[in-house]
Amino acid sequence: MEKFSEKLEQFFKDFGKGRKMVLSTSENDRVSSRMMSVVQINGDFYFQTDTELRKYHQLSVNRNAAL
Repeated sequence: MEKFSEKLEQFFKDFGKGRKMVLSTSENDRVSSRMMSVVQINGDFYFQTDTELRKYHQLSVNRNAAL
């Protein structure tokens, strides 16, 4: 577990405050992926989308996502 903690700490250090990443979401077994600006604060990842966009709708019906 110590090795995992070390690697995780290094990941967050390398990640920094923000970067562009691919965010994948899905609805009805159909996956869509888009580049998003992502920020990291205290180990949590944040991004924003508009309530009118597909990404928002997919997250509202299926909270599972992958970066």
